[in-house]
Amino acid sequence: KEKEMARVLLLSSLSPSTGNNVTANRVAEFLREAEDIALVECRHASADSSAAITDWQRFDCCIGLHAFRAGRLLLDCPLPFALIFGGTDINENIHDAAKHKVMTDALTRSNFIVAFRPSLIEKAINVWGGVVDESKYRLIAPSIKKPVVDREAGFSVDMTEKIKECLQRAKRNEEVESKLISKPNVFILPCGLRPVKDVLFLTQAFSEWHSKHSPNSFFLVIGPSLDPVYTQTVFEQIANLEGVLYSPSVEQNLLHELMAQSTAVINSSLSEGLSNVVLEAMMLKVPLIVRNIEGNASLVHHRKTGFLFDDPQQFVQLAEELSNDKSLSDSIAQAAFEYANQHHSVAQERHLY
Repeated sequence: KEKEMARVLLLSSLSPSTGNNVTANRVAEFLREAEDIALVECRHASADSSAAITDWQRFDCCIGLHAFRAGRLLLDCPLPFALIFGGTDINENIHDAAKHKVMTDALTRSNFIVAFRPSLIEKAINVWGGVVDESKYRLIAPSIKKPVVDREAGFSVDMTEKIKECLQRAKRNEEVESKLISKPNVFILPCGLRPVKDVLFLTQAFSEWHSKHSPNSFFLVIGPSLDPVYTQTVFEQIANLEGVLYSPSVEQNLLHELMAQSTAVINSSLSEGLSNVVLEAMMLKVPLIVRNIEGNASLVHHRKTGFLFDDPQQFVQLAEELSNDKSLSDSIAQAAFEYANQHHSVAQERHLY
């Protein structure tokens, strides 16, 4: 008898430059490589989408990424399904009563629940203990394919030119000649502009450091607008902050090139599930300076695989230290690269899915 081939529906936010989109595409790729899966179809589950799915019969099972966004589309799912915690669901949406109820119903109906780190399973058990069967939880550490960046071959996008472009876009042409007299010292924050990323947390302190002590250092925020109101607030706040610049999102390969040319990659989020950008920086051998929150601290071990900060002043101190100590930068980046390779294996993640 010929073996039946499974047809899988994958529901996730597919907005570009978001962690959920990166994860969804990676999981879909793993499933498509499996010999016993005939079809993997990805559909967008956005923050405001609630349209009912009417063609369940086309599929054999479903995977939903984000317990609220995908979960609400699965409340009437007649198929076996798994849910993957995305980050804002278990860190932010649990504080909203209506969203909490949707997630409770979806998790109760699910067959499996995937978390990226043990502490998320512990948190879920604390929230839903006695309601959601604990045997459903599965730990699958996310992996990251090594970004393709050849430093020796040169870059198709040059960091100095990128900073000039951003200064000119911000109508700060006078700063191009006065400050870009040598290779800029750039701290890059790749993220979509939305409140949970807390983009403005570091900008005032960094701007003061830039103005008083390090005029060739720049704080570059790069990514799409995911919340128009918040984006406008960011633009208004950084307009008069010297040394703080914004760039719209670029293609992933170009982002990796800019990250590879930076002094450090930054994460200032209020919460994280597990940041793909942090893993990408590790694989690129670029030092990390990240906010001391649970999702970041599960990856970055202070002064071993990166740096953790609690407040803007501590961040500036670490930025200055890293700028002035090349051997420290190199050793931290190498340790992070080895950690990511050891603990976030593509082969292991593919096997578990």
